[in-house]
Amino acid sequence: MSAPGDVADSANAPADRVAASEPQPSDASQPSGALLPASIVALDIETTGQHSTDRLVSVAAVRIETAGLRSDRMRVRPLHLIFDPGRKCDPAAEAAHGYDDWLLRHQGEFGEFADDIVGFLSSADRVVAHNCALKMGFLGRELTRAGRRLPFMTTSCTMATYRELNLNGGASLDAACRQLEIERPSHLGDTFGDAWLTLCLYLRLNDVTEHFDLPADVVVPPTNLREVPPPPSGALPPRGAPGLPAAGWRTVRLSDLQPGAGLDLPEQKRA
Repeated sequence: MSAPGDVADSANAPADRVAASEPQPSDASQPSGALLPASIVALDIETTGQHSTDRLVSVAAVRIETAGLRSDRMRVRPLHLIFDPGRKCDPAAEAAHGYDDWLLRHQGEFGEFADDIVGFLSSADRVVAHNCALKMGFLGRELTRAGRRLPFMTTSCTMATYRELNLNGGASLDAACRQLEIERPSHLGDTFGDAWLTLCLYLRLNDVTEHFDLPADVVVPPTNLREVPPPPSGALPPRGAPGLPAAGWRTVRLSDLQPGAGLDLPEQKRA
């Protein structure tokens, strides 16, 4: 999610995946990742709009153990969830995330997955986001609605850190990645893709010289995505109309997933 603003620095999901690394030239005297926290979660969100009264549509995050930065592989733990925000998205927001109202109104509510999200974030030594204050504000309000609290976390804002470099151009996630020559994997164009880019940007800003790639055939869709029936002809019925969503559909929680379920990234040697 790209949005204006700034902020100062201030489990669990499916089984780990493995991302291969390619070493880049470096003059650093210490190995890459030597001064990083032991574990990092990079977070991104999508919302119904940019106002404080808007709601969350999706949450994506990537967790790594930084010890893997000094080995032949880095283990990646993903989180990607989608929700019914309870309201229609602004046109610009819908165009950005690509989820239409018919699909969203058939998804589960945020509160069903609040504990999963809190546990995932709490499992890391540092939580990283681009425009961190904005994202934590949305997340905190959703947790409050669900009767939960945002856990205590050490956070970093990649937007604030990037701005300290005083480079030309904007400070959006895409602009910062272009300036630092961080490429977005072509198959990761959604919220999870932005979480992955945020992780890569944080590592680059902390002098990690390796470039980590996800295999091109790997996609991490929302793990709780519900089946959606064909939309009716004409205008959609009002939210809350009888029969929406259909009774008996099962929400797949993270805790339902068996160890090793999902996509596994093959171990690859350094180039």
